Amino acid sequence: MNNKELAAVLKQIAVYQELAGENPFKSRAFERAARIVEQYPESFAILIAEDRMSGIQGIGKGIGDVLRELVASGKSKTTMS
Repeated sequence: MNNKELAAVLKQIAVYQELAGENPFKSRAFERAARIVEQYPESFAILIAEDRMSGIQGIGKGIGDVLRELVASGKSKTTMS
């Protein structure tokens, strides 16, 4: 998946979380991460493959795990909840 596709899924997760009444800070974190991923100058698929994603402001462990799942399989169990 390219950065634009990853960002689109993160935006969907944020919407699903908001509609489900989950913690608003969590959905905002996914929205913020979507913007970061979409605008990032390097491919997140490459960053993940080279284990260089840590330290990117706004991409914590949880969102990082979701991105790894998306790159590996094209889907995430987070989108299923």
